[in-house]
Amino acid sequence: ENDLLSNTLFSNIFLHCNNHYDVELFLYDDITSLTNENKNKANNHFFLDKTLFRILINNAKENENLARAGQYFNDMVNKYKIKPNVYIYYSLIKCALSACKEDTAEDYYYSMIHKYKIFPNTYIINSFIKYFIQLNNIEKAESYFSHAFIENPFPIEPDEYTFSLLFSYFSDQSDYDKIE
Repeated sequence: ENDLLSNTLFSNIFLHCNNHYDVELFLYDDITSLTNENKNKANNHFFLDKTLFRILINNAKENENLARAGQYFNDMVNKYKIKPNVYIYYSLIKCALSACKEDTAEDYYYSMIHKYKIFPNTYIINSFIKYFIQLNNIEKAESYFSHAFIENPFPIEPDEYTFSLLFSYFSDQSDYDKIE
């Protein structure tokens, strides 16, 4: 109950604060200044820690600061031994793609799948599809679509947004065979 209250409080701080970076630093300083006794106690409530790191990483994503997002991620998994989840990876991948760092985004993607055995969600796949369509690299976009949804090693399915991305691209290219 306290964790849920804290999560709501931290989320509301971010939503209503004009200077997210100051709040982000405050939260991060608060996490890093925990005593050893409190760190052990905090690790027993990993949901709050994971949520805090997700907020920090997401805020770095919104500010297009890939280096800071990566720092938070590395601290989370290496220093605090908190296992990431698909939502944290989504924020990291979106941040990397926003910074046009597709190699970094793909490194996070493969780390998520192979190191942590976390399946991507449709939002992650759609992010890659949209990014590669914007670069006019339809082969790469189709590769992500094909691997995730046709070969289907993950328990996910394309959504309306997935099809609208591809439909719009193929319509713009007058590639009516692909639309069918």
